Amino acid sequence: MKNNHLININNELQNNYKKYNVKIISLKYISNYIIILKLKIVDIKKFFYNPGQYIKLYIDKDIRQYSIADYIDEYQIIELHIKYSYNGIFSKFLHEHKRNNIYQIEGPFGNFYIKDINNNNQIIIFIAGGTGFAAIKAIINNIIRNNYYYKKIYFYWGVSDINDFYMQDIIYYWQNKNKNFEYIPVISAYNKFKYSSHYKFGHLHDVVMNDFDDLSAIQCYACGSPDMVKIIYDNLIKYKKLSHDNFYSDVFIPKK
Repeated sequence: MKNNHLININNELQNNYKKYNVKIISLKYISNYIIILKLKIVDIKKFFYNPGQYIKLYIDKDIRQYSIADYIDEYQIIELHIKYSYNGIFSKFLHEHKRNNIYQIEGPFGNFYIKDINNNNQIIIFIAGGTGFAAIKAIINNIIRNNYYYKKIYFYWGVSDINDFYMQDIIYYWQNKNKNFEYIPVISAYNKFKYSSHYKFGHLHDVVMNDFDDLSAIQCYACGSPDMVKIIYDNLIKYKKLSHDNFYSDVFIPKK
């Protein structure tokens, strides 16, 4: 399930979606739990999307929804991040798929993207839980690639264990390319002695709340489980003066 705003869902782009034929060109396990799946669109028609949106992937009678983590327009390649589920239906399909089979996607869907691009005075907070990183990756990549300027960009990524972080190299690249970008990795398993001081510990919403006093002029983009996103929304609105209109969310419920 996907929501683009926790309270008011804006469907302004829903009528622009199309169906495309794709084939799997790459499937890579980058951790015990995360699969990077790359699909190539084999149709002649162009795929247009805003970084942060998602697609539906049709596998036999099953439909899965995934945020687009990256899209290479020149080669029409879509990158998805999938959490592996042992004995899960879709995980079994990925294990047994045939490389040249043709599948179908539909999209793009959603309004989880930056509307006011390249706003010099804007401060943005991105918050991701687990594979919620995918949609955030697409948005930040777009900012870095196009040299869009923002006053400050904060990226909080929360996981249960240090081994749940992945693709750290691209985040370090963002840090090197944009002096206004700050990365805050957050680990919920509270064991300060196990990890370096590079990390923060606790729940995502608590860490963000400890770092800011007033969010009234700041935009916030959150992507993760429904519970995570709702807690962040409730607390930042109630205690940190975040405006409802400045909160954007992409909520997912994983399927097996």
